[in-house]
Amino acid sequence: MDIESSPVSSYYIYTKQVYKRMARKRKIKPAIKPQPYEGYKFLKSVRVGSYFTTTHGLVGKVLSKNVGSVLCKFVETPYKDLKDSQYYLGDRRISPLTNVKQIRRHNA
Repeated sequence: MDIESSPVSSYYIYTKQVYKRMARKRKIKPAIKPQPYEGYKFLKSVRVGSYFTTTHGLVGKVLSKNVGSVLCKFVETPYKDLKDSQYYLGDRRISPLTNVKQIRRHNA
């Protein structure tokens, strides 16, 4: 008995064809587009060289952008503990969909 002519393989081929037909008939709903919080914008819309503040109070500067990440340099933290603030300061890659507020900063 040949493997392709066995009843089991013909069943799998039949179900595969049925699922393909069902997929063609089904309408795919559009994906939900993420939106920033009220008063905020996404980090991907902030220009390179601009300063921003996150929802947690970190202040940073956009250094460069890629498709999946944004390179930022954080310069201020809201944390009083020295270990916590040292952890967050410096260069970091974060998501372009992070909610931020753009700020104007002339010193630094």
